[in-house]
Amino acid sequence: MNITRPLSLLVATASMSVPVVSYAQNIDAEREHWVVHSRASEAQRIEAVDALQQLYRETNNPAVRADLIALLMRGGQREEALAVCADCMPSELAADELENLAKAARDSKKFDQAAEFYRALQTRFPDQKIGLLGSALVAVDQGQQQQAAADIEAYRSRFGDDGDIQSAAEYLNSQAQSQTEQLSILGKRMSA
Repeated sequence: MNITRPLSLLVATASMSVPVVSYAQNIDAEREHWVVHSRASEAQRIEAVDALQQLYRETNNPAVRADLIALLMRGGQREEALAVCADCMPSELAADELENLAKAARDSKKFDQAAEFYRALQTRFPDQKIGLLGSALVAVDQGQQQQAAADIEAYRSRFGDDGDIQSAAEYLNSQAQSQTEQLSILGKRMSA
């Protein structure tokens, strides 16, 4: 029996897989370097965004994409954050990416896109409150009071009545009231 041949095949196979692992570790190390670098100042955040954009173009790595989106959002670059993932399916995205992109879309008044990201959060990450909370806020933004009320009730049933959902309910109520009613309520608050 010739042991040399299977052993040499095993060594050759193992040596071919090492560069892939090493390359993945290098991507993570570079990504982490730029994230840390971005924390020092706005100028360094901009440098890190440029570097992560290049790294993402070269690797298409999901962790690089997530960090790039987060850094763009931190800089208020909502449209740029959305552009990073213009062709991404919500099912491909991590929870933090969905949350960041949903916020970017809502802040950019792209309510249908925001609603899609928040629905994906609800479906894929049901233990995260932001899916229902965001859906309620987007429904208010779109003038869908019944949907917003249903989302608020679903949130309360699942997560309780915390300050975030109370603010969403107040937002819904303020949007459902006429300007005269809002001024009357404001006047009562100020005189109390």
